[in-house]
Amino acid sequence: MAPHPVTGEVMTERERLRGVVELGVLTEQVGMDVFAVGEHHDGPYVTSSPTVILGHLAARTTRLRLSTAVTVLTTLDPVRVAEDFATLSQLSDGRVDLMIGKGVSWRTFPMFGRDPQDQDALLEENHLLLRKLWRETDLEWSGRYRTPLRRVTILPRPYGEPPVMWHGAVRSPATAETAARYGEPLFLNNLFGPLEHFGALADHYRRAWAAHGRNPQDAVLGAGGQLHIARRSQDAVAGFRPYHSALIASRGGFPTPGGLEREMAGTTLTVGSPQQVVEAVLSFRERYGHQRQLFALDMPGMPYSEVAEQIELFGAEVLPHLRQATGPARGALSGASSTGGEDGLSPQLTERAL
Repeated sequence: MAPHPVTGEVMTERERLRGVVELGVLTEQVGMDVFAVGEHHDGPYVTSSPTVILGHLAARTTRLRLSTAVTVLTTLDPVRVAEDFATLSQLSDGRVDLMIGKGVSWRTFPMFGRDPQDQDALLEENHLLLRKLWRETDLEWSGRYRTPLRRVTILPRPYGEPPVMWHGAVRSPATAETAARYGEPLFLNNLFGPLEHFGALADHYRRAWAAHGRNPQDAVLGAGGQLHIARRSQDAVAGFRPYHSALIASRGGFPTPGGLEREMAGTTLTVGSPQQVVEAVLSFRERYGHQRQLFALDMPGMPYSEVAEQIELFGAEVLPHLRQATGPARGALSGASSTGGEDGLSPQLTERAL
């Protein structure tokens, strides 16, 4: 639980978790389309059970799509994941999808009795089993990392179609290839990274998609980024700088003059006015050609009232321009997610493609 970088105040776990839920409700109220919650099993995070949070949000919302960012499928039991998301699918009338990935902390693996050296093979096997559990009944299964399954049918079944699985990618072309092989969406899980690195991943995904005999225009992509928005650009930079400096210091670095401005150039870190945010999102879209854009709005120690102000400003002064610029296409850019900062809350721009 990180302190506020200026006041030193630390929120309680109860305040943080209730804040996540209220921000999800606010996301729907301002007109966004998606809210996603991250999964973390070590500090300073408290979102260790995202499906529980999303289940609560399913009861508080009517339109909002609910997602994870990410579900750490390398350490979870696919049978349990299949049951949890099928239940959430029923409770939300099918308003659920999930993003799968390896996670960002190696310390998670021994907590669940897994070897981090096996992470690639674990993700591959668990992904395939999860697909089968949602699509087949009386399933017979034998794999390397779990006991065999004999005539297993999970209940409940998903509401309608199985939840869409997004593949979260940071640096591995293999992730893009897996998503393309199964005809599933790829999410460029980028908060502060170089725009062009993730652009190359997007290109690789489309090539792999076409290599499997599919039309590249049908490929579905999402992308991440860190956002801090205020009515005036100078206020946005001044407001974000203490959080940025504290984050660098927490990782053993030293904030330098102009460091924030340098990081904003050439990455998806977006700090500025509503007009600057609109221009940034459209530039990302021009490079990636993506349908879902997530922005992390929180940072370690940031009070949820400050995150809520940004969501409201985004909904009022950014979202209408994005919808106008992108047209009806395959969706409408908007949403909110929990992927970065401490609990990964991020208004998530998303086209309603799925």
